[in-house]
Amino acid sequence: MNNPLIRLAQESDIQQMHSIYNYYVDNSSVTFDYETPDLHEFSKKITHLLEKYPVLIYEEKGSISGYAYASLFREKKAYQWTVETTIYLKPDVRGNGIGTMLYSKLISILQQQKFRIALAVITIPNEESIAFHSKLGFYECGTLEEIGYKFNDWRSVQLMRLQLNNADESPQDPLPLKEINI
Repeated sequence: MNNPLIRLAQESDIQQMHSIYNYYVDNSSVTFDYETPDLHEFSKKITHLLEKYPVLIYEEKGSISGYAYASLFREKKAYQWTVETTIYLKPDVRGNGIGTMLYSKLISILQQQKFRIALAVITIPNEESIAFHSKLGFYECGTLEEIGYKFNDWRSVQLMRLQLNNADESPQDPLPLKEINI
């Protein structure tokens, strides 16, 4: 396989995805995890997400350069039309369009599923991520000041919002992932 491919994650991708995530846990505050979950726990998380939400990977020549996914924003039933979006790329591929391709495909799938709002929760400062999300139509909608503590400092997060679909007076439940043409 020489052509780049964006596809749903599979069990065989978990090790490479775990490795990418590990970099961000150890080297940044973009995630508030202090330690990378073990491979079994990480695998359970990805498998659970795939029951309802897209988890996409960017693969080229058998190597995964990054992944993006949507997840539940909050547990309450009234939030079921809102998702949180996340992306992780290998550090050496950032800035070459892979993130834009992954997120654009993710957004398209979420729109087909009839989700209404996508939220990005960005540890700040992070001008690169804010610019990336802005380019894709997200806009700033709030800041949670000093909400997390990592690397001996209190961290704030910026919320960014993207309208996926218009509001219906009587919205239907979002469509299951298996009903979407990916």
